[in-house]
Amino acid sequence: LEGTVPPLAAPAPRSQQRVLSQLANCSSEELLLHLRDFKAHHWDRCVAIHWHPVLNRFDDILADHGREPPQAEGSSSELVCEVLRVIHEVL
Repeated sequence: LEGTVPPLAAPAPRSQQRVLSQLANCSSEELLLHLRDFKAHHWDRCVAIHWHPVLNRFDDILADHGREPPQAEGSSSELVCEVLRVIHEVL
């Protein structure tokens, strides 16, 4: 399903596609920097399927943070707080 858009859904604007790709693929350190500046209310509306890879990554970060000890690098409390803030803004 990842990366597929339903036929009736409009594609996300190119600028949003680039940002979503960055959020899904950058390092944890870069992700934290991107999320600190992220403001969802500046975005045009897009279909939730466009967020699928990013939300999967956020899910992995949150799941790892709940483990004792966290297994992935970069699963800091600050990153988790930013992930939760962005999820709240987007949803």
